[in-house]
Amino acid sequence: MVSAARVASLPICVTDTPDDARTRAATRLAIFEKIPSYRAVRDHEGGGRPPADVAIIGDERAVEKALTRLADAGATHFIANVAGVTTPEERARTVALLGALSAR
Repeated sequence: MVSAARVASLPICVTDTPDDARTRAATRLAIFEKIPSYRAVRDHEGGGRPPADVAIIGDERAVEKALTRLADAGATHFIANVAGVTTPEERARTVALLGALSAR
C-alpha cells in the first residue's frame, strides 16, 4: 500500500536575530489575514494564530528541530517559503541548511 504524501509549506528563516525576522514576517505575511481562503485554512489548522507565528525562524539548530517535529508529525515533504521573510544572508543560510538536510 502506498501512503499519501503529506506536504507542509511554511515560511522559514535561518537567522541569529529571530526577533527581527519575526517582526519582518509579521509585517510581510499580514496580507494573508485578508485572504479568506488562507484565513480559513489557518483558522482550521493553525488554531487562529497569525501567519508569522507559524513561521519556522531561528538558528540552524532550532530550524532543524522544527523540521524534525514536522516530519515526526507526519509531514513527508516540506516546501520552504523564504520569500519576504529572509534577508539575502539569511536566505543563503536557509538554503544551505535545507540542502544539507535533504542530502541526509
